[in-house]
Amino acid sequence: MSTLPTSAKTRGAARTDTTRIGRTASTDPLAAVVAALPTIGLESLNRQAALQVRHDRKYIVPLPVATELVTWAGTGAAGVGQARALEVAGSTASPYDSTYYDTLELAAYRMAVRRHRHRFKVRTRLYADTGDRFLEVKTKSASGQTVKHRISWALPDGALTGEGLEFVAAHLGRTLAGPLRPVMRTFYRRTTVLLPGLGARMTLDRDLQWAPVHDGGADESLSLGLSQRLIVEIKSSGHPTAVDHWLWRRRIRPVSVSKYCAGQALLHPDLPHHRWHRTLHRDLPVVQTVQNHFDPPKD
Repeated sequence: MSTLPTSAKTRGAARTDTTRIGRTASTDPLAAVVAALPTIGLESLNRQAALQVRHDRKYIVPLPVATELVTWAGTGAAGVGQARALEVAGSTASPYDSTYYDTLELAAYRMAVRRHRHRFKVRTRLYADTGDRFLEVKTKSASGQTVKHRISWALPDGALTGEGLEFVAAHLGRTLAGPLRPVMRTFYRRTTVLLPGLGARMTLDRDLQWAPVHDGGADESLSLGLSQRLIVEIKSSGHPTAVDHWLWRRRIRPVSVSKYCAGQALLHPDLPHHRWHRTLHRDLPVVQTVQNHFDPPKD
C-alpha cells in the first residue's frame, strides 16, 4: 500500500473590521470578503437553519476559489439571498478542537471504508470561543441524511464509558463491544455563512490539522496539516443548491471522505483507504505542521 503524502449579537449591516477573523484584508483576500458580509448571531442562525438533520456535501477547495465563492455568495445571486457570516465572541472564524473516538478495532473507521449503512462517528468538540463542549454522535438515516445528536460534556478526554457510552449506544440503537477510546484530534478555524434564500448554510474550514492521540493526548510531533486548501461544506435539507452548482461548473465535485477518515488514513497509511485513494493522493496536499494548535498556552 502506498504512503500517502451561545450567541453573539446579530448585526444587520456589513462591516469592514477584518480583525474579527484573525487576519487582515491586506494579507488575506478571503478575510476581506468575509469581513464585508453582514453578520448574524448563533441563535438567529439556528432559528433559520439549524439543520441537525440534513444533507451534507463536502468539497476540497483551493483558497483563491473559496475567496471567489464567498464573493459570489455575497452578491445574493441565484436565489442565495443576503448571505450573512456567523459571528461568535466577536469573530467569524471560530476555532474548533475535536477529539474522535473509536473502538480498539477502529470499527467506525472500517465501517466508513465499507460504506456500511450503520456507520457512525463519535467525538467531543470544544468551541474555544465560547468554552462550550459537547459529546456528539453522527449517523446516517435510511435516506442518506446526516443525523447529529449531542449533549453538553465536561469530562476529560479518555476512554468513553458509563454515561457517555450509554448516550452513544442510545443513538446507535446498539451496544458497542468494549469502550470507545480517543484516537485522533483535529483543529481548524470555521467560517459559517448563512444562505437564507436557499435554506442552507456553508462552512469553510481552514488551517486544518490532524494529530494522533497517544496516552490520552495529541502527539503534535506527528501532526499533519492541509496546505492551501479549505474544506467547504454545503448543509441543506434537500437537493444540491445553487452554491453546489457554482462549484460543479468549476469542476469541483463533492468528496465522500470525512475529516476523521481522511486524518486516520493520512496518519496511518497502512489502514485500508481504497474508497478515498484518489482524493487523498490528488486533493489533499498535506505537510508536517510546525504550529501546534492543540494545547495553546494559557493566559
